[in-house]
Amino acid sequence: MIGLSSMINYASGFILATELLGVKSRLQIGMAVCFSYSIGVMTSPLIGYLLPNWRLYLRANCFIGLLYLPLLRYFPESLRWCSVSGKREQSIVLMERMARENGKKIAAASMYESFQRFHASEDRGNACFIGSRISREDKSYFRQCGNPTMRMRYVTLCISWVATTTLYFAISLYPAYLSGDRILNIFLIGLAQVPSVAIAYFLPRAIGRVRSAAALYFSAGLSCAVSPYLRKVSALSVTILVLVTKMTITASFSLIYLITTEISPTLIRSTSLGVASVCARGGSILMPFFMLTGNGENDSIPYIAMGSCAVAAGILYLFFIPETGDMKIPDSLKMALNNKRVHGLNLSKDFQSMNEDPKPDGVKYVRDPQIYNPRKPDTVCG
Repeated sequence: MIGLSSMINYASGFILATELLGVKSRLQIGMAVCFSYSIGVMTSPLIGYLLPNWRLYLRANCFIGLLYLPLLRYFPESLRWCSVSGKREQSIVLMERMARENGKKIAAASMYESFQRFHASEDRGNACFIGSRISREDKSYFRQCGNPTMRMRYVTLCISWVATTTLYFAISLYPAYLSGDRILNIFLIGLAQVPSVAIAYFLPRAIGRVRSAAALYFSAGLSCAVSPYLRKVSALSVTILVLVTKMTITASFSLIYLITTEISPTLIRSTSLGVASVCARGGSILMPFFMLTGNGENDSIPYIAMGSCAVAAGILYLFFIPETGDMKIPDSLKMALNNKRVHGLNLSKDFQSMNEDPKPDGVKYVRDPQIYNPRKPDTVCG
């Protein structure tokens, strides 16, 4: 139950954080959440050292969970989710609360109606999801999987989550297999959590989300596959490769959380992240069986297999996952499909920034023709 509730809290908190903030702040808040997770990973062994009895250790973790309760009043429901769901009264209350806490006065009811009219306008290519006109595809994860484009995106996400967790937990739970000094490896692996978040923050700012994820997967996969061959040559080189693998795969873990939430439409965003997380648990279940394949003479097999999975995930990202940086997160299936910014083999391809959140009435927009094509017929809502 502790593990179940902690995963739900983490996923829900991550989604809420990304939905509450605008385009420019999503990367910062996403990596801040991942950094907090890294601090928790480093704190957990300290609690275990101070409380060696497992019952006291679990009670201490339960006490930390109680710290959520007084903070709940400071975390409102997602205004984006309420607006897309057509929950008028709750949306107005949330807008008035936000304005009041920021010392502003707004006409919340008229603002809500203005946003509804804006989102429902055909000029934005998004006329099928507000309020009572929500399509069945927008409300159902499995109906969206019926669309070939979204199906490949979700399959790619699930494969990448499996590859990430398999490699992540293999290094975290089996450090002795990668180098000779178990204590040193455990310390360095825990320490590698912190710089990995910095990598996941600065690298996407330089080259974008998708290219960053692909580069991290390639680096983690290759370093993992090569490490067992250097074990008899130099223990130091193996330790360095282990740290590189740990930092890059942890950075990719932080990044795929953000990419998964940015690709999925609002009404099924939590479902999409939940399905990917379930696939990730499958990867953690498969991990011990990967390691058992290396008990004989060919002890490099599990590392080659896990490294190959990571490289395959990086290739799939380049061909099926669109770039989501500097874009508003989609509220509907149509908005998600309008994002066609896929790199493919053209790794040097850059996309025009669309870094403004939508605003109603008289605001000038920068439109990327690869995101939205007004001449393309509407086939999503039927």
